[in-house]
Formats: sequence, structure tokens, C-alpha cells
Amino acid sequence: MSGADPPDSSPRMCPSTTSGNATVFLGMVSSAGTIAYVTPGLLESLDDGSGPLERRFRFSGDCVETGCGFWTGEQCGLGARIAETYVAATLDAPGPLTDSTLPKCAIRPRCRWYLEQGPTICQACRFVVTEARAG
Repeated sequence: MSGADPPDSSPRMCPSTTSGNATVFLGMVSSAGTIAYVTPGLLESLDDGSGPLERRFRFSGDCVETGCGFWTGEQCGLGARIAETYVAATLDAPGPLTDSTLPKCAIRPRCRWYLEQGPTICQACRFVVTEARAG
């Protein structure tokens, strides 16, 4: 999986972008701090003025590569770091990961993290909460 291009040559997508770059609403941050994936379509009604949307929701959008501080010049450094940390922290291997055993995901065929890191990143992805800094 690593290094593969999206099947339709569409731009790769970042699974943890800011709301300003969002094209897909991935999910809500639960009280446990994990992502509860939901269907898109609610973005306009979400902003209640209580702080950055990214504290409560997860968004995806086209990867901006060199416009992102995590870009290494070749890949997403954040995705690599998350995959490495997850593998190191997981003592019991979840068994063979296949598309049928992974959580449902609206962007997997174009997800930069998945295309670069493989299925393991999908297990770790639900723990990622995007940090958006105010102003």
C-alpha cells in the first residue's frame, strides 16, 4: 500500500484538516476523545461560537503538501508519526488488517495516511483530534 497513487489520480486527502480546508465532515470528537464517524452534510449548523470546530469535529480535505507544516517533502510526517506511535503502543496485534476489518471511512481510497502507511493507520486514526489554534 505504501507509496501507491489514488486509483483515479485524484488529489490525496488529508484525514485531519482544519475546517477552513474541509471538503468532507468525517466525525465528531466523543467525550472519550475518540472520533465517532458520522455522515457529511451538517457543517453549516455546527459552529455555535464555542471555539474552534476542530475541537469537536474531524474534517478532511485535499492534502496541501508543501502548505502544511507536517509535509516532509515526500510524505505526511504526521501520518508516519501516528502509525509509528500506534504500533509501539499496541502490545496485542489486532490480527491481519484488511479493508473488510477496518472502520468504514469516506476517504480511504484517497487518504494520504492510508496510501502511505497502510491499514494500521486506520486503527489509529480514530484517536486523532485536530488541533486548531485560534487566531
